Order: sequence, then C-alpha cells, then structure tokens
Amino acid sequence: MKMGPSALISQLMEQSGWVDAKTLATILHVTPRTIRSYVRRLNEESNEIIIESSSRGYRLVNNEFGIQTRPKSSTSTSADSRAERLIRILLATDRPQSIYDMADELHVSESTMQLVLRKARKIVQPYKLVISRAHDSLVLMGSESDKRRFINRILIGSRNMDFSALTNSTVLKNGYDVHKLKYAITDALAEHGLTCDDYGLNNMVMHLAIMLSRIEAQQRMTAEEAPTTGNASPEVMCATEVCMAMGESLGISIDDPDRFYFALVIEANTRRATAAGIMTSGNAPVFEERDLSIAEHAAERVSTTYCLERFSTEFIQQLAVHIHALISRAATNTFVYNPLVNKVRSEYPLIHDMAVVMADAISREASIRLTEDEIAFFTFHIGGYLQNRCMIDRDCVTCVVLYINYHNMQDYFIQRLRSLFKTQLQIISVQSVFDYDSTRLDCELILSPLEVDVPEGCRRVVISPLFGREDEEAVRKAVNEISQEKRGRQLESTIAQFLRPDFFKLNFYPGNYDELIAAMVLDCLDKGLVGEGYLEKVLEREALSPTVFDNLVAVPHTVEPAALRSFLYLVINDRPVAWGQSSANIILLLGISENDRESFTNFYSDFLSILSNAKNASELIGSVSYEDFMRRLTALLKVRHD
Repeated sequence: MKMGPSALISQLMEQSGWVDAKTLATILHVTPRTIRSYVRRLNEESNEIIIESSSRGYRLVNNEFGIQTRPKSSTSTSADSRAERLIRILLATDRPQSIYDMADELHVSESTMQLVLRKARKIVQPYKLVISRAHDSLVLMGSESDKRRFINRILIGSRNMDFSALTNSTVLKNGYDVHKLKYAITDALAEHGLTCDDYGLNNMVMHLAIMLSRIEAQQRMTAEEAPTTGNASPEVMCATEVCMAMGESLGISIDDPDRFYFALVIEANTRRATAAGIMTSGNAPVFEERDLSIAEHAAERVSTTYCLERFSTEFIQQLAVHIHALISRAATNTFVYNPLVNKVRSEYPLIHDMAVVMADAISREASIRLTEDEIAFFTFHIGGYLQNRCMIDRDCVTCVVLYINYHNMQDYFIQRLRSLFKTQLQIISVQSVFDYDSTRLDCELILSPLEVDVPEGCRRVVISPLFGREDEEAVRKAVNEISQEKRGRQLESTIAQFLRPDFFKLNFYPGNYDELIAAMVLDCLDKGLVGEGYLEKVLEREALSPTVFDNLVAVPHTVEPAALRSFLYLVINDRPVAWGQSSANIILLLGISENDRESFTNFYSDFLSILSNAKNASELIGSVSYEDFMRRLTALLKVRHD
C-alpha cells in the first residue's frame, strides 16, 4: 500500500541525517520519482523549505520537527514554477484571462498572485513580451515570432533528451509523434542537399512542433514578421516540402509567412554539401573573414590564459565554421539544445572552463549572448583537439628499456612502446640487460625481460621479449600509476602552499551564494591577496556559466588571472548554500596571479577531478578543522594514486 507525503515526513523524523531516495521509496512502497514529487509538493505548500535535498538524499529542516529552519529565498522554485505556469496558460490563448481565475488555477491567494505576476513579467521581458493587465484581466502581448521563441526556450529548458516534452506539453496544443517530425525533416534535407548534426535536427523538430501547434490554434505568423520571398533556395524548398507533408497529415494549411520562417530555422541549423565536398551554409561560404577573425582572437585568449601552445590553423578554421552557424542561429534566436551540458561541466571542469573563456571572447566580439548549451559545444571543440594532440604530457614517465639481443627484436619492441604511449613515456636509455648497472640510472620505470634490482623509488615491470597483450597492460598500469602518483604529490604540495589555515572556514553562512562570495573576497582584500574590483570579476565569470557542480561543490574564480598573490580560500558547510538551480557545501574561491597561471592550470584539473567525485566530496564535507581536512585530502590522494 502506497503512503503519502505525511508518511515521508514521519520517516525523516525518525532519522538523524540524510536518507537516500531509494531507501525512502522502498519504505513507502513508491518510486524515487514519487519521493521527489512529495518533496516538491511539501516545499511548495509551505512558506519554508521543509525538506532539503542533496546528492546524499533528503532530510528535514523545519522547526516544527526540532530542526533548524531554512527560509525560502526571494526567488523560490515554487514562485518561479507558478510564474512559468501562468505564462504557459497565457501563451495558449489570445483571449484575456481573469486574474482571479488564474489565482484559483495556481492555488494561490490574490496577494501571492501579485508576486507571481511580477515574476512572470520579468521572465518574458527579455523576449519582448509583455503581460498586460486591464482591470482584472491578463493578456500576453507580443509578436507571434517572439512568442514562438519563448516557447522554444521552455522546451529547451525541459532538458529532456528524448524530447517527450513535444508529446506532452502544456505549451503545445497537441502531442506530436517526434519520429514522424524527424523523418519529414531528414527526408527533405537529403532531397535538397542539406545536412545537419543531431543537435540541429532536434532544434528544427522543436520549431516545427511549435509552428504546427500554433497554426492549429489559429495563431499564425504575419507577413511583417516573416516576409515571403520568391527565393528558390534549398532551405526554402526544403521548408516547403516539410510544410506540405505535415499540412496534409494534420489537415491544416500553412501560409507563406510560417513556411518562410521555418526556412530561416532550417538555414540556421544546416549546411550545404558541394560536389567537392566543401560545406557551405545558406548562400554564403562556410565562414567569412569576420568569423575567422573572431575564432583567431578567441583561440588566442584561451591559449594565453591557460598557457597552451597556439591552436592549429585547422582548429581555428573549424571554430570559424561553428561561429558562422552560431551567429546565424543568434539572428533568429534558435540556439541549439545540448543534453550533455551538466555532464561536460562536471566531468571535464578544466576543459569547460576553457570553453567559458572562449565563449566570453566570442560573445563580446560578435555581440551575441551564448547559452549554456552553446558553451558546451566549445567544450567538445577544445577537448577533442587537446585529446587528439596528446597535449597532456606533464605526467610523462621516464623509462629505461632493457633487452636480450636476438635478431634485433628490441627494435620492434621500442617502436611498439612509442606507438602505444606517445608522450606518456620518455625512453631515456635502451641497453642490454647484461650491461645493466642500477647505480648509474635515474628513472621512474624499468622494463626488463629478467628480474633485476632497481634504484629506490623506481618501479620495475618484467616483460616478455615478444611483448604480448598482458605485457602491454602491465606497462600501461605502471605508467598510469606513476603518473598519478606524481600528480598527487604535486597537488598535495600546491594545496599546502596556497591553502593556509586562515583561508579555511567551517559553517560560514553570510547569506546567499553571491553574498558568500562577497564575504570571502572581502577577507582576501583585507589580507592583500586581491585588489579592488576583484569581486566584480568573479561575479562576471559566474554570470557566464555557474561554477557549481552537481555534487555540491562550487569553485568561483575570475575568467583570467587577476589576484595579486595566488591563493585557495575554502569554505565547508554542513548545510548546502543555494547556488542558482543547484547548491554547494564546498566552496573553493580560487585566486590566480599572472605568475602562477601555468601551475594553477594543472592544479585546477587535478583538484577538481577529486572534488567532482561525489563520494570524495562527502568525505571532505565531514571535515571538522583545517588539519582534519588536510588529513582527509591526503588520504583521498593516496587512495586515488596508489
């Protein structure tokens, strides 16, 4: 028998701390998803956060149960969700709606309705939409094109990889067969020599569903919003074919303004293939001089900020292609949805940080605002390039190879090693095992066909002269372990150098996340670590893309080195601090000076690889002092690198 929200509260009352969703679901005979619904309902119906959530599960925070209360912020999820619901209702009709009926629909009082209305107006304002009130009636004012752009924003906000929002959404009049929409578009693209990636295809599918739904609701584009044209371009012909097919299927007529608007969406998300195989976009070449210039400056900024070698010409040209399409999408506000945003941000923090710097440079030069989804695509660009170039060679392991000479078999062996390990392994000497003298060698790894003595601190791997699969795996294991041990020692040294006891605080709650950052920066200012204006630079970076990860860790910092002296300022709180749509228990303010940018690039990658592990983060949250934190961190480094 299923039990309701009250049973959830009863179970949490019996616990002293966090309880995971799976355990609660088992006890209450429901699914973990139902547990989340219970928590959301209880918090929405209260003026306080009754139950808070984290990666560790759920726990009570309400005074009624003898636990400290955490009041809702002025931008509570409840008020925001009601504001979005109000907008969805107004989007569905052009007729005025009674504000009292809306209050009943949203289950709020008339006074609360005023707060919801203010939030709703603020949400639609960037889209040139206005919620107008005449007496007691509300109506959403704005062009049809702006309304469609806002609906696209709602669907993208759902972050639903299978786009089920298209088949079950209050912003669409009817559900749609997603596969049918995709087939209609892909068939037409192939017919007219156009191509796109999965992200562009999904973006076109969303716009097509919105267009069909609005037409069925008699909310059409006007000639002023999308003027018709006689242009017989592949994009227009493709849009015509899709519109005819879907119009016949649904029994509706699609007029020229809607057809041409969809052609613009197609142009912003596709490429043409010429006979020579050169990709072009619309009637323009694959990129223009402006795009190439922006790409060069953005790549230069990343390489300078992170002490990387200059990016290749090929990389910059590929980036220019992306920028060309990006500017086209920005013109029609058709930014592409990327379902891997959170994954790349949490699993590749350093590469994502490079992407944020690149996106900032591009948005400034191109005068466009980039979304989190678009920034994640830059992570793909940079990460793929660095991986292919094998540019991570700071953990290179020095190696001596011993051999038994038989028909020069060692030549094949050496060639094989260099092919497999590239810059991971630096072979400093190759010699016969019978000439080996351990007292005259200084290296980290010795590969030998026989058991031999090795110098202190050096590792030995005994391998077959034929070097088979098992030998390869043994060498790879040794190389990885030695590399990780080196990085662990470097990381421990860096942390001990830059994280002093007076830069460490426990249970520090000056306010919301920006007030917390401000308090940390003020302390750094008093200590002479940063100058005036540092806080604005940290908040500017935060505005580009949140520095919080899903596992309750946030690492606020500036876009480029701006500290007078490098430092690490750490706050660890028992209770999470709300951080945008997420929250954080561990807050690491990272200060980098110009002289230390290279060493901190390495540190940022290594330390965050530890913090991005939820189990490690939970272990560090339990620290009771600076000394205890350093002990816990050292233990984690040892486990990770042994």
